[in-house]
Amino acid sequence: MTAPQPGIPFQPPTPLDLWALIGSVRDTLNRAAHGTPVSRETFHRAVSTAYYAVFHALARNNADNIIGPPANPSMALDWIDAYRRMRHGYAAARLQHHMFTLDRNGREFSENFINLKATRETAD
Repeated sequence: MTAPQPGIPFQPPTPLDLWALIGSVRDTLNRAAHGTPVSRETFHRAVSTAYYAVFHALARNNADNIIGPPANPSMALDWIDAYRRMRHGYAAARLQHHMFTLDRNGREFSENFINLKATRETAD
């Protein structure tokens, strides 16, 4: 994701492709030999990549809700700033704190995010 460049027609920021990250997790696990346990390294890589896909989905949603989808260069800079300011521990703490004020989907996302973050930290 890059900031807008002077003199170049406006292109909105391009965050990570979340589905490509999930696809790489699937590919990583599918490459493991069938019928044999997944190696520790393969498991750790898959967990870490899955976590980052969820983290970046949250960062993107956060930036879209705070700034709005970027429609011009100035807005794009603000959007990039909001996207990059997301902090892992803070995000988990805030989701935990507000868990029971969220709807069912929000609670499910929050629980999954918090659990996946803890699993990634254990895997690292």
